[in-house]
This record gives sequence, C-alpha cells and structure tokens, in this order.
Amino acid sequence: MNLSSFVLSLLCVFSLNLVSAEADTEKITLVRFDEKPLEFLYGSWKGQMSSSDNGILIHGAATAKGGGGDSVSLDLSDVHGLALCFRILPENKASGINVILYSEEGHASGYSFSLKNGPTNATTMIVALNKPFFRPADAPEGYVNLSAITKFQIQGNYQDAAPLAVELIRLEAVPAPSIP
Repeated sequence: MNLSSFVLSLLCVFSLNLVSAEADTEKITLVRFDEKPLEFLYGSWKGQMSSSDNGILIHGAATAKGGGGDSVSLDLSDVHGLALCFRILPENKASGINVILYSEEGHASGYSFSLKNGPTNATTMIVALNKPFFRPADAPEGYVNLSAITKFQIQGNYQDAAPLAVELIRLEAVPAPSIP
C-alpha cells in the first residue's frame, strides 16, 4: 500500500465515523405544537392560527410578514442545530420561515428554513446544523447566550408579502454528535 492509498483509506474511515456519529444523534423535542400552541402572534399572523391533529396551522391571511413565539427556559449550549418538522399547505407561496432564539440579555440569533420546492401536504423535517447564523435587525449587538434561552419565535422571512400556509408540528434540538 502506497502513502496516497493509506491516506485515502484513513480519510474514508474517519468520514464513515462522522456520518455514523451524525446518524446516531437523537433529536430532543423542544416544542410539540399539538401540546402547546404559540403564546403570542404578531404581524399578519394575528388571528391566523388554528389547531390541527398534529400541531398548529398558520394560514388564511398569514404572510411572510408575521410570526409568533413563546417564552421558554432552555439550555441549548450543547446543540449542534435545530430541526423543524412541518407540512407545507397547498396555498403557501412564501419562500421560507425563520426560527429565532432570544437569550436573557435580549440578544438573538436565528436559523432559516427554506419552503422552496418543498413537498405540499407531506410532513417534512428540515435540519439546520451549526450555531445560529443571523441576527435580527431589531436585536441588540452581541451574541446569543445559548445556555440561557428565554424565548423563541417562528416567523416568515419578511422577504415579501407572499401568503404563508404551513402546519407547524415540532421544533427539535440536534445535539452535537459524539465522535468515538
């Protein structure tokens, strides 16, 4: 075996371990929307939430310029990412939704989830890995303290006023994989 074959073999073994570690990571349910709907709504989402068997429906006059949220007490310091389980309804035209996390200092960071080309009427789970990557314009400067999350919001992406129609089912945390 020459050096390049050995290095390639080593990389393959290392990659397989990373993939299996990621696959073995179990998600932790943070919110089940069938058990706890959003505490508050704002913008175009006001009055546009209803219960479903699996969660909550955001539809009717809701657009990408609205949202809702809830007060929580979470330590997400060991989280590798967030997963959102939802269903896109046929009348949806919005291109994405955001999940924003707020820490007790008021700092905020968020994850974006694309609704483009998603299957209609099929339960979908999108995983956004790594730490939150954008800061809402109205949040104070500074980093969100993931060990002291006090509020989360789910909102349209505010790109346009496109009709937003989704069923929110679960919000889950994806723990960092343990590498053997």
